[in-house]
Amino acid sequence: MSINGFPSRTNLGGTYAIPVRVLGTGAAVVTKVFGQGVTITRDSAGLHTYTFSDPPGNFVGFTAGFQATTPVNMLNHELVLEPFVAHTASADAYIKGTVYDGSAIDDLEALEWMNVTFFFRRESF
Repeated sequence: MSINGFPSRTNLGGTYAIPVRVLGTGAAVVTKVFGQGVTITRDSAGLHTYTFSDPPGNFVGFTAGFQATTPVNMLNHELVLEPFVAHTASADAYIKGTVYDGSAIDDLEALEWMNVTFFFRRESF
């Protein structure tokens, strides 16, 4: 299955987005709501690996936002990514991300969502 990107209007031509939405489950792998071509695994508390089934190209950046039925519970939450690891002949591309609540690593609980949009570019910079 290939990743279908939609045309975007940016100052960096050829950039496309892969939106991913996950629902927290506490101390277990998050439930993916959507994110075509992306597999999510839980490595440890708050740390997940996002693996891309098709080579996505060059990593440009990301945005992340949080939602909850009790919004104040998401105050001070942020997603911090490790460096992107590109696709090779023997492994899919991936990036690891850790959710923090202030300075503490945090798992997303039930009724807490995270929306992440990864941006890639097929052309070189």
